[in-house]
Amino acid sequence: MKYRLPNPTSFDSPQLIPVTDAWRALGLLRELAGQYGVDKNKVGLLEFSAGIHLATVASLWKPASADERPNFPGLMYGTTNLSVENIQWLEESLYFCQMPPAFLAHASDDAVCYIEESTLYAQKLFENHASVEMHLFPRGGHIFGLGRAEDGTNQWPGLFINLLKRLGEAKAN
Repeated sequence: MKYRLPNPTSFDSPQLIPVTDAWRALGLLRELAGQYGVDKNKVGLLEFSAGIHLATVASLWKPASADERPNFPGLMYGTTNLSVENIQWLEESLYFCQMPPAFLAHASDDAVCYIEESTLYAQKLFENHASVEMHLFPRGGHIFGLGRAEDGTNQWPGLFINLLKRLGEAKAN
């Protein structure tokens, strides 16, 4: 998915530009699901690094249509833009209770996106009874992609797939 970045010169609410693009992409994928052999009830977002802020917002804010809401976000070693300073705003503005099941993976030695943002976000999800699965790797740094055997980060794709299978089984029951 490509999405536009906020541009205050072309839109009255520039912060809505990327999330509107994400929601529209989810809605289009569901609309065309039959043509592509996609189960429209199993559409989510997998984002890395700075992209997880977009996936977080797309999951927490309420879109115009339920078809634009992801069934799950996969949030890999990034910034949720969640900090102690904006917790009050989040609790007043977002829909933690409607958050779809989330998957988080992060390396504790990440010097770009600090692990505290992921742990604080997971804590807020737990406090609001949202489903979250989180994996913390002692090493891996930032941008470990599909992972590396030498630091164990190569485990996350399998863990994520297992979560998606469990979610699919839960929906079938």
